[in-house]
Amino acid sequence: MKKLSLMLASVMMAGALVGVCACGTNNNNNNNNGNSGSDGKIEGNYAEATEQDITNKAGSIDLMTALVGSNQDQWSVGAKAQEKLDVDGKIDLTIGDVVWPIQAKLGEELSYLVNVAYNSDEGTSFEGTGSAKASLEGKGPTYGVEYLKYLLTMMDRDNDTDVDSDDTDVDRPELPKTGTAPTTDVKANVETNVYTVVGEDDAKLYAELKTAKYTFGEEAEQDLIGKGGLFDGANKFFVNMGGSRIVSTYSAQQVVAEGPASMYNLGSILLMVKELGGKVYFDASNGLKVKVSFQLVDLIKGIYSFARSEEYAAEEEDDLFMTMLDSVKFSKQTVEVYLQLDSNNDLKQVGLDLNVGVTSMTLDFSGEDETFIISGSGSLSLSLSVEKTTEKVKAPTDLSSYKDIEEIISFEGEGVSGGEKAPDPVK
Repeated sequence: MKKLSLMLASVMMAGALVGVCACGTNNNNNNNNGNSGSDGKIEGNYAEATEQDITNKAGSIDLMTALVGSNQDQWSVGAKAQEKLDVDGKIDLTIGDVVWPIQAKLGEELSYLVNVAYNSDEGTSFEGTGSAKASLEGKGPTYGVEYLKYLLTMMDRDNDTDVDSDDTDVDRPELPKTGTAPTTDVKANVETNVYTVVGEDDAKLYAELKTAKYTFGEEAEQDLIGKGGLFDGANKFFVNMGGSRIVSTYSAQQVVAEGPASMYNLGSILLMVKELGGKVYFDASNGLKVKVSFQLVDLIKGIYSFARSEEYAAEEEDDLFMTMLDSVKFSKQTVEVYLQLDSNNDLKQVGLDLNVGVTSMTLDFSGEDETFIISGSGSLSLSLSVEKTTEKVKAPTDLSSYKDIEEIISFEGEGVSGGEKAPDPVK
């Protein structure tokens, strides 16, 4: 069981490493005021900080106070976020005598404005609004597509039907025996407006779907989300197999901390960054700008070494993770985190810029009687810019088309045409 778990973890890591590409070029549109551009960077005249610099310049800065102010019994804060993800990768799974090729190009963008307020008597209130869009183009094994259709057909006929039963007139697709498995083009597009509100007991995410479609090969476009859509079928499958629905409602305490968190000292955090192998840079010419830079492999190894226990480290399989990581050849692997405070140590903005390229990767888990090899390449670009703002969330003027996301993508709801209507705006 342990080896199976390690193999599954390896597959997940492989997928994460190779499923990625900076399809778009990052553009630095930052000005001298430190405004973050589309790539999440905050420009500045940075110089590498020593441990003494960190203690002197950041040792007295509490990040919670920097964010919400000194009165932590009652506060409110707004933030505006812009995020973009571009992924492009390919992976080949060699299982026995068959090679299963997978290719994917994913683009995703999010724009979101949120207001959070806290009162020691009433707790936390939260409201946000924004928009998101995502597109996927790729190729997947035709067998997987056909088997998915087989499962969905079976469950649509009778949700209680045993999907492995042979007593059916639905033909189950046959597995390829040798060679490279044929592939089918896969496309999907989602575009939506979102509205988030936290009530007294739970948090709700409402969506106004503009587009949610997918296609397999040359077939007609079909619904991705909603009753009868692919998510609907996935939920039926998981429940049919004894699992639970993909989406559940989370309590407000799980989404928004009930009250201010404990003190977070910026200096202590930055010293830990250095312990994990990162570099810290300061620009103290106008307030304080902080740049933290990692090589991805150093960050992963640092966290791994820091987190594992002596008991686990003594186990034979412990070296497998490092072996997998060392097999990956990177063309780029930069992780940069930015933070800006003004002259009063008030937090103004944060940013993230991640660029990873994998030129090759080969993970061989073959045994004496079986072949199992994962190989691939790809690249990823992720940017995030979050700016503190006094702008207030304006709820959509017409909420009639906004539905509870849990009802939209769970099989128990009626999809886009049903579900719970969004509540009136928070006053």
